[in-house]
Amino acid sequence: MKFVSISIVAIAASAPVLAGCSGSPDEDVTGAPTPEQSQTTNAPAPSVGNTDDPLCAAAQENIAKSEELQSKTGDLTEMLQDPGFLASEDAGELNQWGADMLVLVDSTKGFYVLGVKETAGDPVNADFEKLSTFVDQYSTTLAQAAADATSPGDFITDVQELFSDSDVTAAASAAPSAAQNVATYLAERCGITG
Repeated sequence: MKFVSISIVAIAASAPVLAGCSGSPDEDVTGAPTPEQSQTTNAPAPSVGNTDDPLCAAAQENIAKSEELQSKTGDLTEMLQDPGFLASEDAGELNQWGADMLVLVDSTKGFYVLGVKETAGDPVNADFEKLSTFVDQYSTTLAQAAADATSPGDFITDVQELFSDSDVTAAASAAPSAAQNVATYLAERCGITG
């Protein structure tokens, strides 16, 4: 069960590039908050220098949403580490989490779709495509499974099936490298500092 919890948390943060946009390109860009990232800091929010560029303006909006995304990821972690929740037949909290994540995932998907459009002909275009696929196959499916779950146990079963799908596994495997490339590209194109 611990593996499932850790895996769900890793994919729940449906915007792998947000971690890359929120600091240097050398940071962890899997989208899953590390314990250090989960702690509140007084560090200033990253700044985007070129918000006249549509992709950079969208990156700024996504950076602003990254705290909410990390918070939602933490909420799922707490639920899945609570034995009482896991043994319960009440999926109300999980359903709400899924509904909230679907909104965040939709925004993230829009960012990657814009990235594909704005980088046509550039090598990073393939990375935006990979991240868009990741959001479709992994993040949206996870959020929808939570929104539709009839119980926490059913949700865990559905997610285990999700993890066994080869397309989903391929999308998840490609996401960290693609996120690193996109983060580096955005830092340069958009003048992201902080």
